[in-house]
Amino acid sequence: MSRLPLDLEPPFKRKLQPGHRRQEADLARQGGITHPASGRIWRFKRDGRLFDFLVEARTTEKDTYTIDGKEWDEIAKEAHMTPPGCMPAMQIDIGHRRLMVIDHEIFLESQNLLVSLMAEAGRE
Repeated sequence: MSRLPLDLEPPFKRKLQPGHRRQEADLARQGGITHPASGRIWRFKRDGRLFDFLVEARTTEKDTYTIDGKEWDEIAKEAHMTPPGCMPAMQIDIGHRRLMVIDHEIFLESQNLLVSLMAEAGRE
């Protein structure tokens, strides 16, 4: 009798996981690092890291989600204290919508860098 690879799971199993567990699994699949105990250990703040971002993952089935300024400041402080100095981000799943919230200045810097790199690549 042949055995299926261990990484295969029934299609319904993913749906049975809580939303935050799915978010953390997606974060890892996208090349990020998930933190054990999701921020409950002093060394591992927030839910994980993706590229240079310290990510706090949130999910809601409602059509709205409020980001508290105090919470954002706390995420930013923890991100800057995380070696080698991360940037803050929130992954928010509102129903079927998947959103990433980052600081406006970080967004502008990344877009300007992308545009300049694309321009350089076009000249070569």
